Amino acid sequence: AARQSTPIQAQASLRLSPGATFMRRLGRILAGLGIPAAKIGFVAILGYLLLQVGQGVASFNWQVIADNFRTLLIWRFPQGDETELFLGLGGLSFSILMSFIAITVSFFIGLVVGLARASKNRLFSLPATLYIECIRGTPLIMVIFWTYFFLPAFTGSYLNVFWSATIALTVFTGAYLAEIVRSGIQNIPPGQVEAACSTGLSYSQTMRKIVLPQALKQMIPAIVGQFIAIFKDTSLAYVIGVLELTFVAQGLINRLMVYPFEIYSSVAALYFICCYSMSIVAGRLERRLSPDQVRLEM
Repeated sequence: AARQSTPIQAQASLRLSPGATFMRRLGRILAGLGIPAAKIGFVAILGYLLLQVGQGVASFNWQVIADNFRTLLIWRFPQGDETELFLGLGGLSFSILMSFIAITVSFFIGLVVGLARASKNRLFSLPATLYIECIRGTPLIMVIFWTYFFLPAFTGSYLNVFWSATIALTVFTGAYLAEIVRSGIQNIPPGQVEAACSTGLSYSQTMRKIVLPQALKQMIPAIVGQFIAIFKDTSLAYVIGVLELTFVAQGLINRLMVYPFEIYSSVAALYFICCYSMSIVAGRLERRLSPDQVRLEM
């Protein structure tokens, strides 16, 4: 019969050889040093990148930026001729004006269409769903082309490129905002709607006094994100010749034939400042409308 090993013999059999013990200790030491080494490497790479960016910015021809900065902001306003829209306005101010109109109008379109999309009445929900799905399934640049080329064919009148791009941006943004509104409304617990109806409130009163005040607060981050996206998407109006910021920058580069990096870096900085400002305003608005600071009056 095979002899059973004693606990002392079993413990001795589990002992590692000196070489294996050394390798295990070395692995632990290297693993302990790996995390600090990775952190140091990351900081070193980040510092190197920042150094290269700093050297690139220091080598800018700042005089070129200073000479053309006003043009990037307002183009030739107010020295434009009578054929130009808004007395020669263009550049960043054109992008802001275009996005402001699109944001303002599309918000109400999204609110109405979103309510229709969330409705149980197919007479309202089907057209709203068709509009949302058609627009969301189409690139923005195609919506701009449709508006610019096909709308005058139906109306029989010429439409300025600024208004063509603004209408396209409005229609496009309205579809996305409608879906945001629909998701915000459906995120409210059904019990609140049932409780409001049991008190005698109509559907419109329930939406206006109970559902929308709560849903809009939840929708603020998504809505602001869409607003920022549509402001950046004004650069796509470049394809039909709108004098927005990107088009003006390209015109300056074609005229100067040099220093494109300075011009495009200035354009990127202007876009970033505007978008970051919108994010700050949205954050403050969200904090002011948080449930801890706002009490709904039923």
